[in-house]
Formats: sequence, C-alpha cells, structure tokens
Amino acid sequence: MDFTAIKNHVLLQIKNTNVTKYPYYDMFIENIFPKEFYNILKQHMLDCKYRRSHQDRNWDNPEYVNKRYDLSQVNDNEVDIVKKIFLNDDIKKALLGKFYVTTEHHDRITFFKDIQYVFTERDRYQVIHTDMPEQFLSLVFYIPECEDDQLDDITKLNNGTTTYDKNLNPHKLSKYINNSMFCFAPHFYSYHGFNTTIPNRNTMLFFYSDEEAINKFYNFVNNSTKGQKYNEEYINHVSVCTFKERMLDKLLKYKLIEYNDSEISKEIKENNDCRINELNGRVTI
Repeated sequence: MDFTAIKNHVLLQIKNTNVTKYPYYDMFIENIFPKEFYNILKQHMLDCKYRRSHQDRNWDNPEYVNKRYDLSQVNDNEVDIVKKIFLNDDIKKALLGKFYVTTEHHDRITFFKDIQYVFTERDRYQVIHTDMPEQFLSLVFYIPECEDDQLDDITKLNNGTTTYDKNLNPHKLSKYINNSMFCFAPHFYSYHGFNTTIPNRNTMLFFYSDEEAINKFYNFVNNSTKGQKYNEEYINHVSVCTFKERMLDKLLKYKLIEYNDSEISKEIKENNDCRINELNGRVTI
C-alpha cells in the first residue's frame, strides 16, 4: 500500500477519536490502520511468533516470564512503515495534542528501544503500574489471532488494557479486538495493567520517550550499582525515590490537559498522593 494513504488513514483515526476522561485521559482507537495493511502486519506478527526466536520479557510480573520479539532493529517492510508513520511529525503532534497543552516538544520524543511484539499466555496478569516518567506516550496495538466474532464482548473487555482509578478499582473500557490501539500519557495516577483469559494475547507496543532523559536514568541506576553485586532491593529503592521527582519535573515542564484543567497545585497534590511503591512505577497492594 502507498505510505501516504496509510499515514493519512492513521492520522484521520487519531483526529476523529475522542479521549476518555475517566479514570484518567486515555484513547482507544478502532481500525487504526487500513484493513489491507493491518492484515499484512498481522501476518508479520504471526510469522515472528511461530517462526522466529523470541526474547524473554520479565517486566510484566515477577511470577512469570512472557515472550517478546524485539522490532527495534528489524527492517522488514511492514515494521518500517509502522516506524515511519509514528515518527512522522503530523502523527506525533496529533497524538500529543490529545493529552498535552502544547505539542512543541514533538521533536524531542522518539522510540527508545521498546518497539516489540509481546506474546502472553492464558491466566496471566500484569502488575499495576503507571509507566516511567521519561515516557511521554504509551501505545499498545491489539493483534488477536482469531476473528473478532469468535470472542464475546466480556472476553474482549477482559483481555484489553485495564485502567484503575486512584483507589485502584479496575475499569475495563478498551476491547481486545483486531486493528485497535490503546494510548495514554503516563503520569502520577495512570495506573493500568492487563490479564489474559484467552490462550494467545498478542500485542505490539512502544513508547514515545525523551531519549536523553531515559538514558540519563538508566546510566544513574547502572552507575549506582557499579562494582557491586546486583541488589534488587537497592535498585527498587533508587527507582521509587526518584520516580516522583522525575515525574513531577516532566509534568511541570510539559503540561497535561488533564492537569491543566484543574487547580494550579494539582501536580503537587498528585505527587503526594501517588501510590507507586515498586520498581519503575509499579504498585504492589
């Protein structure tokens, strides 16, 4: 398919989709890609899942390891088109404009090294978390192996992304259906996760990040433990202690529409109320 036609389709879907405002600002977009291109991308995902070697993904839950296929260095045509689309300035501005007061910082954000397919088996769940402060937008694309009419509505909701309010009550609003995308801007209470009730939950995900800032954080953590035996408790302490500071710094510099509509001290209040207590924005109840 013609790249411009695909890009224009994605841009129109973004512009025509309203943000959901509770429990926090997020956006669920159906038919994110033209059907023809989506089918090609889905076939690529299946090829990667069943014919290529995977890497471990041990972030979702310490109790098990999911599988992922790293796309950051993959130059297959389908993947190149996805990268080119979401690195396009018009696309970045359209997405940022749904969540941020200004889009002037669009040139500062890019993919870090996170773009990947993620393959999750049945009866697993992701620990509640917010995503890291260095991430400006988090995007997950749902790519079921079955057709949508093979899943009932409850199953679709159960396997989408679960958002949580400030009391950590779950809200299931995004549906696990073909050719759809869930997106939000990480902040102090962007609590979310997922669980699986189907044999194969396949997604593609990536984050728009400030590469300089996220490199700075990883370097800080690595230097803090240099010459020592890896100490998970220490790393967790470093992450939790700096998380709120880093998130507050980002939100004061890059204003969210969600926060801007409220009192001027909202960033400070949410900083104080934030419930993260584990590594990289996780919440353990």
